[in-house]
Amino acid sequence: GIFNCLDSCGLMKYMLDVITVKFHKKKYLLLSLITLFFMALGSLVGSFEECVPLVPIVVALAIRLGWDALVGMGMSLLAIGCGFAAGICNPFTVGVAQELAGLPMFSGIWLRAVAFVLIYAVLLLFIRYHAKKVEQPLDMAALTENYVQDNKMDKGIMLFGIILGVGIVVVLSSILIT
Repeated sequence: GIFNCLDSCGLMKYMLDVITVKFHKKKYLLLSLITLFFMALGSLVGSFEECVPLVPIVVALAIRLGWDALVGMGMSLLAIGCGFAAGICNPFTVGVAQELAGLPMFSGIWLRAVAFVLIYAVLLLFIRYHAKKVEQPLDMAALTENYVQDNKMDKGIMLFGIILGVGIVVVLSSILIT
């Protein structure tokens, strides 16, 4: 429902235009940061289903940046799954398993952190390789010609970001309560 609302008021297109204009020269840095964000959610908090609503935004962004939907899926769902598998301090896998085994809670975190970094590096190489293979050139002239900054839309993006941020904080803080 929220994506339909974002699309019908034009906020989704405007948000993607803003990100594309700002990051078109640094899109591989953006790819790396988004991948790290999703992988960290899976590894540190054990989020998977909670992140699924963000996947369509990442896929749309990947397509807008000249890649395909698989790059967007790799930056989001694949990254969450790899992070979940690396599980630095995932309470659902590491916490429960170590408690059942009678080990101190989250012992051996350094080894899982090294595994996280290695898995992130391999995942990033995989996604970047595919992105470079399917990359289409951006028509920045057409994009900048159609892009006009709109203060009302900027306010809408800010409110959407605040709501999304509060949702993420609620999910993250729920881990501390349990």
